[in-house]
Amino acid sequence: MSDPADDPFAWEHATIDGKYEVDAVVGRGGFGVVYGARHLGFGEKVAVKCLKIPQTLSSDERSQFQQSFLAEGRLLHQLSRATAGIVQALDVGTAVSPNGTWTPFLVLEWLEGRSLEQDFAGRRKDGVPGRTLRESIELMDSAVRALEVAHSQGIAHRDIKPANLFITEIGGRTTLKVLDFGIAKVVSDSESMTKAFEATGASLQAFTARYGSPEQFSRRYGSTGPWTDVFALTLVLIEMVIGRSPLDGSDAAQLFISAADTLHRPTLRTHGVETSDAIEAVLKTALSVDPKERYPSAGPFWDALIAAVEASGEAGNIAGRSRSPSLPLFSSTSATRVEGPAVEIVPAGDAPARTELTSSTPAQRGPAQPPTAQGSRRVALITAGVLSLVSVIIVLLFHAKSSGPTDGASSPANSAVASNSLALTGGSAPERPPVPAASAPGAPSVASSASAAPAAGGTNAATRALPGFPSRDIPAGTVEDSGAWLDKFSVLEREGGAGLNLADAFARCADVGKALCSESQWRRACASFPEVAQAASWTESLEDGQSVVRGGATCSTRKLVSEDDRDPARVGLCCDRAIAMTTTTLQKQFLASVGNVLIKVEKALNQRNIDGFLELSDDKISLNQKPSDKASLRNLLTQSFSASQDLVVVNDICDISVEGKRTFKKVHRKKVPVTETTGWSAVCRQTRHRDGKAFSAKSTYDFTATSKIRAIADAESRGPE
Repeated sequence: MSDPADDPFAWEHATIDGKYEVDAVVGRGGFGVVYGARHLGFGEKVAVKCLKIPQTLSSDERSQFQQSFLAEGRLLHQLSRATAGIVQALDVGTAVSPNGTWTPFLVLEWLEGRSLEQDFAGRRKDGVPGRTLRESIELMDSAVRALEVAHSQGIAHRDIKPANLFITEIGGRTTLKVLDFGIAKVVSDSESMTKAFEATGASLQAFTARYGSPEQFSRRYGSTGPWTDVFALTLVLIEMVIGRSPLDGSDAAQLFISAADTLHRPTLRTHGVETSDAIEAVLKTALSVDPKERYPSAGPFWDALIAAVEASGEAGNIAGRSRSPSLPLFSSTSATRVEGPAVEIVPAGDAPARTELTSSTPAQRGPAQPPTAQGSRRVALITAGVLSLVSVIIVLLFHAKSSGPTDGASSPANSAVASNSLALTGGSAPERPPVPAASAPGAPSVASSASAAPAAGGTNAATRALPGFPSRDIPAGTVEDSGAWLDKFSVLEREGGAGLNLADAFARCADVGKALCSESQWRRACASFPEVAQAASWTESLEDGQSVVRGGATCSTRKLVSEDDRDPARVGLCCDRAIAMTTTTLQKQFLASVGNVLIKVEKALNQRNIDGFLELSDDKISLNQKPSDKASLRNLLTQSFSASQDLVVVNDICDISVEGKRTFKKVHRKKVPVTETTGWSAVCRQTRHRDGKAFSAKSTYDFTATSKIRAIADAESRGPE
C-alpha cells in the first residue's frame, strides 16, 4: 500500500469515473497528484491529474468551482487539439475517491520520454556540454510554436521551465511538448476558494524562481502574460546552450535580484558564448526587465531569433522553422485567459529544489496587497535584509529627520523608517502589458492589452457593476472645474470588484498593471463616458484623512468615506498611470513632456534602478536642503531601497511652475529682451499606502532647465485616525 502522503486520494488500484483504472502515482506537486492509468474502453495508457481541493468548501462553493473547472477543462481540450506541441487533454470531470475525497480530475495523453530537466541533469552528470544554438532552436521549435498558438488566444503558461517541457517521439520525430497548462483561474476567481487554499499554505500563482521574470516576483513591474513566457523561454534556451542555469543565485532572493538587474542581462554573450550583434539584440529584448520592452509573445520572439541566426551564417537554415498557424480556437463569445499553472508536477521520489516558489512558498499576488499577519508570512519571498524590488511606485528613503507616521512601529523595518528616514518618493502605477514599441513589433494595442488581462471575476457582463464598460480610452485634456490637465489614459472596470475596501481595490488594479483612478482621472473618464457614474467608485485621492468616492448617481456625486468601508455596491475603477497637472506658467501643450519626465523619474525609483535614477539627476542634488553628490546619493539609495518594504506612493496631482530670467539676445544687431528658462518644479500631492492604510503626503521635485533633478523636498502628513 502506498504512503498516503504520495497518494492522498487513495486512487491507486481503483477506477475513476468507471473509465480509468489507476496503476500508480507517477508525479506530484503542491496542488495535485498525477497517476498512470488505463482507459478501460480503449485499453490505452493515460495520465490522470487530480487536484487537491480544500475540503472545507461549502456545497455551493464546490458546485461553483465544479462548473468553472469543467469549462476550463474544455478550454484546454480545444487548445491542445489545435497543436501537437501541447500535451493533449482527453477528458475532465469530478469523482469521489476511495477515501472519500472529492476529486476534480483531468485526463491527459500518456507520454513516453523524458523532461528537459531530466535531459539537462543527465548531460551534466555525463559531462556532456550544452547543445549548439542551432540544435537548441530545432529542439525547442515545436514547443515555442505551440506556445504561440496559446498566446494568440490570450493564454499564458506562466511557469515555463525544463520540468514542464517534455522530449518525446511523435511519428519518428523528436518533439518537445509543453506540459502543465493549468487551471489556476477557476480557483483564484473565488474569494472563498482562495482563502481555503491559503489556509492550507498553498499558493494559486506558483512559479519557479530560477525561470521567473521580474513581474512574477513583483507585480509592481507589470502584469504577467505571454511576454512572461518569452522571458522564461529565453532562459531555457540559454541554459540548453551553456549547460547551466543562466541566472546567478541559489535562493529566491538572489534569483530575483539577478532577474531584475538592468545592468546585467543573462544573454549568451554574458556567459561567454560568442554570437552576432543581431542575436545578442534579440536575446536582450526577450530578457528585458521592463515587460513592455519584450516581445509580446513567443512567435515574434522566435521569428526574430531565427532570422538573426540565419543572417549571421552561424546555423544555415533552421530545420522545422515553419510557423505554426494561430487557429481560431474559440468563438467570439469565449473568454480569453491569461492565467498560469495550477499544479507543479515533481517526479516521484524527487524533492523540489529550494529555489522553487511552489505552493509552499507563494509569489506575491500584487503590489499593494495590504499586509496581514498571515499575508506577511505568505509574501516573504525574500529573506530579511535582502531587497524586495518594487516597480509600482517605490519610495526613496534618505537619512534625515522623519515627519512620517509611526503606526508601523511594531515592525523593525517600519520603525527604522519612522525614526531615521525621510520618505522622498517617485511613483508610477504598475506598468500595463506591452504596447507597440520599436523593440516589440506587433505588440498589442492599449485597448487589446487591457482586454488580454481579464479580471478574476469571470466574463459574464451581467455581473459587472458597469455593464458594457470593460475598457475605455480617455483622450488628453483638462478636468472640468479644477482645470488640471491629464495626458491620455485608459480606464477599466474589473469584474467581481465590488464590496472591497480601499487597499483591496488598489491591489486588484495592480494585478492587471493599472492603479486606482485618481479623482481627476475619474472626472475625466465620467466626462467622456457618463455611464461611469452609474456605480460609486473608490479613487486614489484623499481628503481630510478620508478617501474620496465618486459616482453612484451622477458625475458630480462625491463623498468621503473611511478607507476600511466595504460598500457592496462600490467598485474601484482602474486607470493607466497619468498624473494630473496644474500650471499658471507653462502652456498646456508642453505638460505632456513634463509629465514624461516625472514618469521617467518615478519609473527609475519604482524598479530600484539606481543607475537610471542617477542618470536623471544633476551632479549636485539637494535632499531636504541637504547637499549631496552622486556618490553619496548612490550609497543612500542602496541603503534606502533595502529598508523600504511596504510603503507605496501614488502621485495624485502636481502643480508645475517654470523658472526663468530675463536676458537680451541680439537679433539683426539689436538687443531683444527674452526670457531664458532656468528650471522647473513639480509640487506633487500624494497618497501613500503602508500596512494596509492610506495617508496623505507631498513631495517637491526641482529640475534644471535640461530636466535633471537638482532638489527634492518631502513631507508626510496623517489624517484623523
